[in-house]
Amino acid sequence: MTVFNSSLTIGIFNIILNALQIILLYKITTIIIDEKAARISVILYILYLNNLGLVLLNLTELLFTVAVSSSIYFYLKRKSWSWLLAGIFCGVSIAIRPLGWALVISFLLIIIYKIYKKEGHFSGLLYLLIGLFSIILLFGSFTNLSFGKFVYTSDNGPLNILMGVNDHANGGYYEKVFEKGEAGYIEHPEKLTFDQKQQFWMKQSVSWVSAHPLKWIMLFPKKIFNMFAWDDISVSKLVFSNFTLFNFLKALKDHIPLSNVMGGFSIIQIILWALLILYHHLIYYLILFFFIFGLIKFRKIVFHNPDFNMLLLFITIGIIMTLIAVGDPRYKYPYMFIIFIFNSLFISKYFLTKEK
Repeated sequence: MTVFNSSLTIGIFNIILNALQIILLYKITTIIIDEKAARISVILYILYLNNLGLVLLNLTELLFTVAVSSSIYFYLKRKSWSWLLAGIFCGVSIAIRPLGWALVISFLLIIIYKIYKKEGHFSGLLYLLIGLFSIILLFGSFTNLSFGKFVYTSDNGPLNILMGVNDHANGGYYEKVFEKGEAGYIEHPEKLTFDQKQQFWMKQSVSWVSAHPLKWIMLFPKKIFNMFAWDDISVSKLVFSNFTLFNFLKALKDHIPLSNVMGGFSIIQIILWALLILYHHLIYYLILFFFIFGLIKFRKIVFHNPDFNMLLLFITIGIIMTLIAVGDPRYKYPYMFIIFIFNSLFISKYFLTKEK
């Protein structure tokens, strides 16, 4: 069996990441709450089918979430060596996605608040920052030696931002912004370096936002809707490898013929797919409902716990960072891991201990 230079390698790597994520979810929930809640969080993880489907895809969601989860786990251990590792994994998450800065900011706010209240130690902050900047320096130096520029994080930020800030912006991706006559079009891209392209796209983005600040802000609700209203990040891939209904709304918008949408699949296959999507979204909407309900019902427990506050800060800051660019269902995946932790508390308190 061929492993190297094959897509099989990605699948094997993703299976390992998926296993690590379950272990980290269990351990983090045990530290913050207890083992009973940890078992509930693992059950929620298994029921949420995107966790299984992402194993089949070559996306950064899984790797990024494992890096974030590792950082949170070591942060919660509250030892000198663990603070250092928390910073290192924070740096790894930033290397994968700039969204990792949301976790760094969340850590810093909680740590500084604890130091102010004389409940924390400055040494923890120092170890965290040493770990963080050591990875940034190491990764940036490697790219500098290879490409002549210090780059320590994903460089597609300006590209994503421009797709969400243009005359045709609708809160989601608008890939045509790079076509001829549009704001992101570059006539001879081969003559520019990646850095020059990024600078051009960022300049175009800033220019549009400066000229249309209110329109940009008005897109925020649409971006949030795009992130949370639908949740087929990877579920369709569990059934079909190439299925247009995965992007059914886009198919309708672009007036794609029904025969092309069906993709040659039988009615039975389509029905089975629809049942799978129905089951998954039922689970997904229940997870969201219990999260919102639990935050309201058990707000005294949640908002008086600095660990819960840190997790909520990560979700909040992360969503705000996402609003700068575009909204997409897969961008909420790292937050679902956190929501499982909260829901394990809420389900345990409301159904198992009858705290109503």
